[in-house]
Amino acid sequence: MAIRVRSGDVGGAYAVLEVIAAPRYGVPLHFHSNEDEIFHVIDGEIRFRCEKTELDALPGTTVVVPRGTAHAWRNFGVSPVRMLVTFTPGGFDPLFEEIVGRSLAEVEALAQRYGTYIIGPRIGD
Repeated sequence: MAIRVRSGDVGGAYAVLEVIAAPRYGVPLHFHSNEDEIFHVIDGEIRFRCEKTELDALPGTTVVVPRGTAHAWRNFGVSPVRMLVTFTPGGFDPLFEEIVGRSLAEVEALAQRYGTYIIGPRIGD
């Protein structure tokens, strides 16, 4: 993950990340209490789960996840997936620098400090 627009540079209005997800990579089911999250798929195909609905997103697809919505995503393909992810408002982006090299338990505790709660496994686990 690479932070492309830091929330501190735009008065906290939003943050933009570029995510490259390797095959089989995914994030556990979670929700954000403070921000909406918008995904725009650039390359590859990725599966999203929003609440109880799952969908496969191709390049050009945009998925909007309002704050408080349980969601997860995972790359089930054989090629990397590339997408832009926008958080609005910003303020969540410093977490990505803090989690490098951390265990899942440490990541979960750090995420809670930012109002994000892991509530289930990755899609397919």
